[in-house]
Amino acid sequence: MSPPAHAPLPNPADQSDGIRPAAAGPTRSRKKERLPTRPGYAIRELLGTDLPATAQLHIDELPVGLFPRLGRQFVRRWHRAFLESSHAVALSAVRTDPRGEEYLVGFLIGATDREAFKQELVGRHRNALMTRGVLALVLRPHVLIRFLRTRTRPYLHRLRRAETGPRPGTAHLGESRHRLTTAELTAIVVAPALRRSGAGQALIGEFLGRCAAVGTPTAELTNVSGPRSAADFYSRTGWTEAGRSVTFDGQQVLKFRHNTGHEPDD
Repeated sequence: MSPPAHAPLPNPADQSDGIRPAAAGPTRSRKKERLPTRPGYAIRELLGTDLPATAQLHIDELPVGLFPRLGRQFVRRWHRAFLESSHAVALSAVRTDPRGEEYLVGFLIGATDREAFKQELVGRHRNALMTRGVLALVLRPHVLIRFLRTRTRPYLHRLRRAETGPRPGTAHLGESRHRLTTAELTAIVVAPALRRSGAGQALIGEFLGRCAAVGTPTAELTNVSGPRSAADFYSRTGWTEAGRSVTFDGQQVLKFRHNTGHEPDD
């Protein structure tokens, strides 16, 4: 498969920023900071106004795991969690038409500290995500039946484990100081018209650079195997296969790892 309509949905079985402060509101108005520019596209920070487009692109081009099956409202709220986090990166690839108007052709979301972002999801975004998730399941009985059969117990276990895990700034600070932080590339999607343009590689390069800048030495991702796999793309861009597992849906996934360029202190 051509690069990259693909990367993982968060977390072991199906499926955490960089350096931006948390947003005050859902759409967060911010200057469009431009990063690398190439012929045909530019990479910039993801904006709140991009979220409807990123949610639709995710559902259309990366329909892997549970979250895309919960619909646009859920995916949009989930992407917003990355946009608002100090432990995550959210980037857009955009084109500009002859009238000077931008339109989104790709995006990347990921965590510079996977465990810290998971804790933030549970502590800060859980209620909003659960509300949208429950509503989405009620409106989609076929998804609800599958969820009850395959995910109820593991999700409840994971939620309890996250709630009782160490929190930043608590008594576990001494332990966390010695923990090697791992980043996670959660999802990267590029519209079909812009594949093989270098946009996916540019998004990944920016993500890895931000991970290195905050002191994270290693990034990981998971990718489905089979016809929808982007394993070849990841191998070509320096990712190394680091294991295989099976999702709650019985789908095999590949785990990849990449050094960010940051050298951890001894």
